[in-house]
Amino acid sequence: MIRNLLTISAVTVGLLLAGLPAIAHHSISAEFDPDKPIEFAGTVKVIEWTNPHIYTQVEVKQPDGSEKEFEGFMGAKTEQNGYSNNFQSFAHDVNGDGWVDEIVFGFPGQAAFWRENPRGASGDWVQHPLAPTATSESPARAPWGLVFGTGPSRMSWFEPGSFTEHLIDNLHPVPVHGLGIGDLDGDGRLDVITRTGYWSAPVDPRSSPWPFTPLDLGPDCAQIYVLDVNGDGLPDVVASSAHQFGLWWYEQKPGHVFVQHQIDASFSQSHALQVADLNGDGRPDLVTGKRVWAHGLTGDVDPGGTPFLVWYENKGAGEWTKHVIDNSSGVGTQFAIGPLRAGGKPAIVVSNKNGVYLFEQ
Repeated sequence: MIRNLLTISAVTVGLLLAGLPAIAHHSISAEFDPDKPIEFAGTVKVIEWTNPHIYTQVEVKQPDGSEKEFEGFMGAKTEQNGYSNNFQSFAHDVNGDGWVDEIVFGFPGQAAFWRENPRGASGDWVQHPLAPTATSESPARAPWGLVFGTGPSRMSWFEPGSFTEHLIDNLHPVPVHGLGIGDLDGDGRLDVITRTGYWSAPVDPRSSPWPFTPLDLGPDCAQIYVLDVNGDGLPDVVASSAHQFGLWWYEQKPGHVFVQHQIDASFSQSHALQVADLNGDGRPDLVTGKRVWAHGLTGDVDPGGTPFLVWYENKGAGEWTKHVIDNSSGVGTQFAIGPLRAGGKPAIVVSNKNGVYLFEQ
């Protein structure tokens, strides 16, 4: 069984899994040392509240009379630490120069940008704008581009490379939590799905607006996937709870009705979900875990619960078998699955407030 074959090591990881979507970075470990708090007094210049997070900017006078700005996010794993400004990141050769760049979605509601790989040269990676506002906590990648909310009632997609924006719709609310790509209506084209409905992809995805169909796919969730879970030929939906308890699949019935089935509710805040065939049986399995202190020590439900990392073996016909990979790491808002080397078995890389971890079979 895979849970008996997985080994764990704490690692320093950059863009480790080449060709994979990203390495998760909703972590403070790389930016803050909890054993070395910094104390200072200054003038608060900016406070921005995007429920339930707070962004601060403090101006502090230095001994030489100059002023220095400190900025950060309140509410992370210790009183001295804050959130890293990175909800999701993707590895992609944006400018086509043969070097992998980094696409970054920072704090929800703020700008998205990409950092240009210096092609082996020293110095910082140059930052370029992507979109002035990105509201989705789980932006998605489709063959035709990046998809995410660009306003409370605005969904867009952006072409790779140029990042030209194409409006999907600006007439329906766009939830902050829950976003996925998949052929939900069975027409052979990839639709854009949220927990409150989906946009059917037109023949030309550059046309606008896309037709919208309202649905009730449960409470706030993380990534959304489309799978034929029970093998009846109708596409179903899989999702996990962002801040409550629950991992579910939604069975599609004739007439476009979706019925919720609970897979697991033993831990809270499964704020990142991936689909991968971990055991090589040809069926897509599920991997998720408990997000560590999403909103601090007292935020959300059961914030101090065991930080599980779990995979669910797809047995077919809507049946799943749970396997615990680890009980001391958890997840963040994103993690990566894929082989570390050609022909290798899928590995898992996790990053969160507990640290950065590599799990190998």
